[in-house]
Amino acid sequence: MYWTKDEDRYLMMNYQKQSADEMALALNRTRDSVRWRLCHLRLVNVKRWSKKEVQFLKDNYATMKNQDIADKLGRSRTSLVDKALKMGLEKDPAYLKAIYSRPNSGQFVKGCSTWNKGLKFPNMAHRPHWFKKGQEPWNKLPDDLRDAVITLRKLKRKLNGKKLNK
Repeated sequence: MYWTKDEDRYLMMNYQKQSADEMALALNRTRDSVRWRLCHLRLVNVKRWSKKEVQFLKDNYATMKNQDIADKLGRSRTSLVDKALKMGLEKDPAYLKAIYSRPNSGQFVKGCSTWNKGLKFPNMAHRPHWFKKGQEPWNKLPDDLRDAVITLRKLKRKLNGKKLNK
């Protein structure tokens, strides 16, 4: 939907008096659409990237945390990441490996105990009632019957939500 001259005139007259939400409601548009149009008409100040900021980003993006760069430049992390993506910048693989590497690969350290050591879970009280007497789980069925159950389950997932023609 195109912006009309009357809508632009309304924005110019009210952008200092009303919030973007109020103007969006009055114009029957979304808040983001109104904010974009305000920027397009240069009614609100959009912080442009200076050459020094761009050069600093090029030099340090590969080896610094995004939040640290954003703090030094006085920008949000989101705007920094957007600019880096537009410029085609990427993090250094060695830097990423150093940040995200785990020293013990998920194993327990000697002397460390689990969080649930010695706890009894409430579901264990219901365990005897999971199967009726003489009933066995479906994976203990004969092979041909088990294959039929698996096929039926796959068909049920595939047809879930679809109406069949009669």
